[in-house]
Amino acid sequence: MTSKVLYEMIELVAQERNLVVEDVMDKVAVALKKACALEGFTGEIQVEFNEERKRIRVFEYKRVVAELDPEGVPGEITLEEGKALKENAKIGTTFKKEINVEKNIGRKGASQFKQVFMQGLKELGRVRAYEFFKERENEMISATVIAIKEEAIVLSIGLDYNAFMPIKETLPGEEFNEGDTVKVYVKIIEGNKERIQAYEGAIIAEHGSGINKTITVRKVFQGVGVERVFLVHSPRIEKIQVLRKGDVRRAKLYYLRERSGKATRIKEKIEKR
Repeated sequence: MTSKVLYEMIELVAQERNLVVEDVMDKVAVALKKACALEGFTGEIQVEFNEERKRIRVFEYKRVVAELDPEGVPGEITLEEGKALKENAKIGTTFKKEINVEKNIGRKGASQFKQVFMQGLKELGRVRAYEFFKERENEMISATVIAIKEEAIVLSIGLDYNAFMPIKETLPGEEFNEGDTVKVYVKIIEGNKERIQAYEGAIIAEHGSGINKTITVRKVFQGVGVERVFLVHSPRIEKIQVLRKGDVRRAKLYYLRERSGKATRIKEKIEKR
């Protein structure tokens, strides 16, 4: 990968993840330093970014010191080591060598670079997410239901983060029972578009409970009985509207399948006031 390609990749990653380019470059510099160290470069590694030319250059610095400090900065060498590099080297001499990333960074170094860089991106993402949601503390935000588990609803709240809402904390919906005539509003996705389709009929059966609750809704269309089963808490269900309460004594109304005409009508339940 050429330095120009790498530079353009950094800009693209920053744009896609909505991060500051300079912050991403800092993580690239850290990753390159780790990769160079793994490839055997013992000097101090410095990374330079040229925005105008979209170029990245990596240099190794070594400095001749009178005495090596075990806790000193990388790149310190003895006078003897310095003279081996340049005959007239003396205390304080600095050697600068450019590292060809394409030629000098092998498979191990490349793997190390990727690992450290991805970890750096995750850190930047966490910081950005914290700042984003911190600014919206005590505010109402929009979320998308992406899954329904046994005890919680999984919500996408933005920035590639999910949140979990316990079922017991959800707002109670309108209650309905067998015999009620309802209108179920179903989300239909066609390509990149979404529309709502209403399905009206009578509830003839209920199964399960909680998030697993389903209802079987039956209607007669052009003399033919049609039934559909709906998962009540499905993210595809926009809402379920009760049109009429039914006055029935049976838990399951499968007998309606054998009837036709007026015999399929369900007596309306009149609430006493």
